[in-house]
Amino acid sequence: MLSKQQIQYYEKQYLTCFSDREKATIIFNDPQASLDDILLELIKIECLTSDSNLKKEIEERIAYEIFKYQDFVSNNQQNYLYCLMDEDEFIYGVYESFYLAYDNLKQKVHEDLNDDFFLKSGYKSEYQIQKYKLTKTRQNSTFECLKEIKKSETQFQSAFIGNIQYKENLNIQSVFYNNAEPGYLDNSNRFENQFIGIYIPFQKGDIVKCLTNQLKEEVYYVVEKGAKEFKDVHSMLKGSEDYSDCALCVYELSENGSWNHHHLNPLYLKKICIQDQTLSSVYQVMSDYCKGDKTEDDVLKATIDYEKHKIEQKIINQKYFIF
Repeated sequence: MLSKQQIQYYEKQYLTCFSDREKATIIFNDPQASLDDILLELIKIECLTSDSNLKKEIEERIAYEIFKYQDFVSNNQQNYLYCLMDEDEFIYGVYESFYLAYDNLKQKVHEDLNDDFFLKSGYKSEYQIQKYKLTKTRQNSTFECLKEIKKSETQFQSAFIGNIQYKENLNIQSVFYNNAEPGYLDNSNRFENQFIGIYIPFQKGDIVKCLTNQLKEEVYYVVEKGAKEFKDVHSMLKGSEDYSDCALCVYELSENGSWNHHHLNPLYLKKICIQDQTLSSVYQVMSDYCKGDKTEDDVLKATIDYEKHKIEQKIINQKYFIF
């Protein structure tokens, strides 16, 4: 699990120590881990911690996650439909049974694993199964149970209930239910919702990569605001519940040649040296700009030069392919 590894790395590398509650917060909010892995790590913390309040909160969270899943897959009244979709909500099938939808999901993932595009690009597809409450069909009748419903028959009135998102290995990423969480879970003081401070090892201008990136090609960033600026932001946000800006601000050079702005969790960033010298040079100019040693014009010129280089390389590669 990525968050567990990063916690151990931070504690050893920066001589810091996370409490059991802070570890639970980091693990529960891990963007990369599957739900099964998260719950397993929470159970380990529950067994070892001496924090009685944390024990109770973890027990409540696990019980609720189990309830959500069991309720999601249940269709005893046969008035629900399950839609198999990709991450862009393209519908692959509509079913009256969750298990039939899941069987087709397994088949789709198997096809992806044998597809040249996915193998070469390193892209990992993600899918979801959405659940709808059927309020009225076109013919005002129910469908035969366990039957795959044709797309031409999906002119029904329905209400969205929730979804299960899956990772590429069919592990569950998350279970979402449209109903509000129980009141005892809707509490900003619980471990799931805690805001915790961690040691920031980065300074503005540092070039980093994100450890949660799933693409085959590396994605690099330049830190716009480092440890000092982060502390300034944190001091301004005391007493506020909006921490949306309280993350490391970074720049990324996009495919179209523009610099995109992101807010990333420093726990999942790592300083690196870009091996591609041409790409490294343009990132270094942006790094110097963040430090105050270069101007916007310098960044613009370096970016244009890099884009010209990419076009030239593309032309050379095309000529080589033709001849």
